[in-house]
Amino acid sequence: MLPIIASIMEPNTAVVVVLPLRSLMTDWERKLKAMKVRFQVYQPNASLKNTVNLILVSADKAKFDTWRKHLAELNETLPVTRMVFDEAHFPLLSNDFRESMQHMHEIRQFPMQLILLSGTVPPGSVPALKEMFGLKKNAKEIRQSSNRPELEYILRAPMPSHMIENEVMGIVKQERLGWTTKDRGLVFVTYLTDGESLSTKVSDIGR
Repeated sequence: MLPIIASIMEPNTAVVVVLPLRSLMTDWERKLKAMKVRFQVYQPNASLKNTVNLILVSADKAKFDTWRKHLAELNETLPVTRMVFDEAHFPLLSNDFRESMQHMHEIRQFPMQLILLSGTVPPGSVPALKEMFGLKKNAKEIRQSSNRPELEYILRAPMPSHMIENEVMGIVKQERLGWTTKDRGLVFVTYLTDGESLSTKVSDIGR
């Protein structure tokens, strides 16, 4: 709601939301459409519209020179005053293997408010996060309880790939018995091929 409220309350300024995951982009688009909030998704082959002040951009594209050029052009007619990075803990976890998560201070190319959102950053990681995004040590931190009673974690010991599918399928079938249409499940695997195979088989369960 932070970027949404800002875009509504200050229609003559632009708010940028940076999203590090494709699934996050899909989720934001779905929710904004349901709320009838006007927004635009940045595409490198098109300039930003100055008639829509809420902008979604992937973290990967936010590092492109074309993005920086288009954002600077937009700023001339519609001042860009805020940038919100959702799930801001991702650079801490993936900067060593994902190039777009490196040098995060570069995303703020001219003076603007930078807001980092995350529900999973422990207090001990906050200084590293501030340093990574080029924030001063005294940057304001607003923290609430990180207890998430709506989440359930099911952990299993590492096992060979050929055993993972049967284990996961059993868990999914059991868990789905108590799910509602609002419930979601995430399966974390070591290898992409395992995830692709599981995705197909898990999808078939609900048909």
